[in-house]
Amino acid sequence: MSEQPPISACNIIGTVLVSAFGDDVDNAIAAARCGFSRISELDFPVFDAENEQIDLQGYQAPHLAKGFSGDIRLAALLGSALKKLQSGMLARPELQGKSLGLYLVLPGAMRPYTGLEEISDEFVRSELEENRPQNEVDDPTRGHFILDKALTLTGCELPLQEVQFFTDTDGPVNAVSAASQAIELGSTDVAIVGAVDSLLDEDTLKWLNGLGLLKLPADNGGIVPGEAAAMLCLSNTGLTREDEADANITMILDVAFSDQFSTKDNPAHIGANIQAVASRLAQGPGDLKWIVYDHDSSESNARDYGTALSRLTGEYGALGTETWYPSIYFGDTGLSNLFVAGIWISKAIERGYAPAATGIALSASSFCACAAKFSQG
Repeated sequence: MSEQPPISACNIIGTVLVSAFGDDVDNAIAAARCGFSRISELDFPVFDAENEQIDLQGYQAPHLAKGFSGDIRLAALLGSALKKLQSGMLARPELQGKSLGLYLVLPGAMRPYTGLEEISDEFVRSELEENRPQNEVDDPTRGHFILDKALTLTGCELPLQEVQFFTDTDGPVNAVSAASQAIELGSTDVAIVGAVDSLLDEDTLKWLNGLGLLKLPADNGGIVPGEAAAMLCLSNTGLTREDEADANITMILDVAFSDQFSTKDNPAHIGANIQAVASRLAQGPGDLKWIVYDHDSSESNARDYGTALSRLTGEYGALGTETWYPSIYFGDTGLSNLFVAGIWISKAIERGYAPAATGIALSASSFCACAAKFSQG
């Protein structure tokens, strides 16, 4: 397994989850329980991919999808999340004057233009090749553009003293590591760590469909594309407000990443990576009683997950694991999956309906697995 990033245990003092996906998702019990908020009518202008304002009022998906594309879409989701934090948790009196950091995971700009040689449809392939950006912008520059646009769109003002961006598949665990280390070292008092990603952008949908990865009437094994800005607010102090004095505190204790790529002699699969990260985070029996997993409904994924749990049974009793599936309600939210799962765990612990004191947030693909361990503080 890859070298694991260092992490210091932190308290989760707030969460935010925003999406434009689905006309009924925010009415689902699970969605309401984890603090879901969907953009309905927008309180900011709509822009196209060229950053030109257009005469269109955005509404809930799928209509919202017509108003945004590319990085502007990510900025819209991010801006809504940050504005909700600004008017909610960050407005608490005890947090005034505290230093604030942002550790944000973003999808790579070139994601929907990779692996085009594997797309058999010549029209789709040529269209994506034509749309491919000619000049790739470095991650920090692009990240600051998305952040600045997000703040401008919503009129949000945050006194951010440190900002870091992450884009690779191990970005979620590295972002959590960086946020926890900043708190441990005292460079920030409150760290906002999370991801914003969308699989509903037009080019991304064409790319996924061209690769045969979408869930379709003729193929129920693919993914249901979604999107989310999902963030955890970390600190080394707990809740102090009087009306929250009896609330359960959730802590994030550890993270793990595995990218055991297949070779002729070692045909690694999704289950191998799941087993690797679960073994890394579990300290003994009881640590794998509850997993929140972004399963995409494919038979192979389910088989690999079951195989991983079976192999973990002897040491950790994993066959008794209770598994929750956020993708049923939110679709596949890409790099946001791990944080969506973490919010589910945090809310369940905070509100007293968690099935265990410790929960594992898990996000896995054919190439890697990311996981984070949460516990009642």
